[in-house]
Amino acid sequence: MKIRMIGAAASFLFSFSLTANAQFSVVETDGRNKLNLLGREFNMNLFNLASAETDKFNNEGGRIATYSFLTLASWAGDYRVAARIPFQYNTAGTDRFGGSKVNKQEFALQDIILGVQRTNFVFLPYDWELYWEGRIYLPTSSQSRKTGQIARLRNDLILSRVFSRYFETEYASKFSYYVQSRTAYANSFVDEDGFEVNNIASATKRMELDHWISLWGKITPRTGIGWMLGAEDQYWNKSEANRREKPAQYEWKTGPQIRFPFGESANFHLLLLGQGESRHQSGGIRPLPGEEHSVRAIEFREVLSSITIQRLKHEVEKPKQPIRSFPDYRDIVPRSEADFSTWNGSP
Repeated sequence: MKIRMIGAAASFLFSFSLTANAQFSVVETDGRNKLNLLGREFNMNLFNLASAETDKFNNEGGRIATYSFLTLASWAGDYRVAARIPFQYNTAGTDRFGGSKVNKQEFALQDIILGVQRTNFVFLPYDWELYWEGRIYLPTSSQSRKTGQIARLRNDLILSRVFSRYFETEYASKFSYYVQSRTAYANSFVDEDGFEVNNIASATKRMELDHWISLWGKITPRTGIGWMLGAEDQYWNKSEANRREKPAQYEWKTGPQIRFPFGESANFHLLLLGQGESRHQSGGIRPLPGEEHSVRAIEFREVLSSITIQRLKHEVEKPKQPIRSFPDYRDIVPRSEADFSTWNGSP
């Protein structure tokens, strides 16, 4: 059994708030700090996520991986339009993909994200609420350029309902389609034994569906205990020229979760996740051996004076609307066979 602890400090430059009709897992609101740019007012949010595999970090000099992004957002009617610039920094050390191989220190730009969001996307009967977000990932990371990716299109939906002051539920669905310039690419990496592997044909990803349902029992408006059950399906392109056909991969995940306040402007979200995998081949679905368990934690806090930005105005202003935003937990850790030393995901 592997135990990983992922600690995240998200610096959003606004007061964290939670409304009665909001998704309970994670809520992001635009707040009081504004930036004037080209005659238009933008909300400016900062985020930083740090992760480490505790078994390797404590015993084998495991690396620390960080993911940071800057978001500029503005309102156009009922829609929130945002641009996100993400960066990745990894310290030197080992990880679960490389085994005992020591990875080098890394710093790189990740795929820039353009997104449109809207809460209460449609009015549904029986007090159900639907949140929608559309994203376009531009191929600015080295991994996307390496695979020949043109763009990644993602559609997010969250269906939620508050049944009472003590109970609510939510269903989240994230569908991604990868626009690729090729079905396979030449891949090179260093394996876990330290040997270089060059010019191996690897399939490019075609699409991905990550969805789950969460049930929450709330003790207070900001404290709750729940359970999550979900699945993730991944599909790759087939390359006739390279005789490369990677089987589809299916993963299920379930586990308890807890959310509680961590000060006036912070909330803490802890998820104990059990995961199992299977791969679809011509002969059917073959379960993969073993089951992986991980402990993941997300912490949000407000930055007061540690970050200064030129021409930033500090004005106390009521947030226009609550915005729901949930990090991509499965993208936080390295999981791509294409690159064992980096991960190409984003919240």
